[in-house]
Amino acid sequence: MILTIIFVYAAVVALAFVFQTKLIFPGTGPDPVLPHMAQQLTIEAPGGAVLKGVLIPASHPAPNAPLILSFPATRPTPPPPRSTSTTSIRRPT
Repeated sequence: MILTIIFVYAAVVALAFVFQTKLIFPGTGPDPVLPHMAQQLTIEAPGGAVLKGVLIPASHPAPNAPLILSFPATRPTPPPPRSTSTTSIRRPT
């Protein structure tokens, strides 16, 4: 009986370890499911670092509402080819 409990516990811990990223960040992956109003952003910082993010505007924006930034993962990726267009992000006033 106790051996069965230990085996089930070990199996749950192993599954949680293997799928921890999907459990914590369910929308991550190569093709995440985003709301229809979401905008994917790419910003190239000085020095060649590329920051990727998603802007999800509030459905009912409040004046002086806080801006929430989230950094879901840190993965080294090669820089994309240089483009002539840039994205400018400004907080609504």
